[in-house]
Amino acid sequence: MKFKKPEQEKELSERSEFLQELAREFGEKSLELGIEPVVTRVTEAVSGESGVHPQGRAVDFRDEYAGKFLYSPIARAALLAHFEKKYARTDGKPTLYWHSFNGMPHHFHLQVAYDLSKYVKSEEN
Repeated sequence: MKFKKPEQEKELSERSEFLQELAREFGEKSLELGIEPVVTRVTEAVSGESGVHPQGRAVDFRDEYAGKFLYSPIARAALLAHFEKKYARTDGKPTLYWHSFNGMPHHFHLQVAYDLSKYVKSEEN
């Protein structure tokens, strides 16, 4: 796993074990798809955001860079489906989603619930 900024590796290492575990899993799944993931944001605040990054509950991974996508639509769908199934939540929020925020490049946003009891128990976890 690569990091856009060197300090982001330390930021991620200081987050909850659960968030670190999910980030590692995203990395492993990406490598299985032939893509080395790049962390683009951990705790940095961005104007207009919900606050989950400064709270230490989210990690962003690059998809779009210089107008090109790293993940194919099929790879993207596979990642989203994996996390949706394995880490389904009862609060209606996804654990992983793909979007563009404020016109910035598209990326994967991996977010853990504030209350871990919000996760549905599945055979996979």
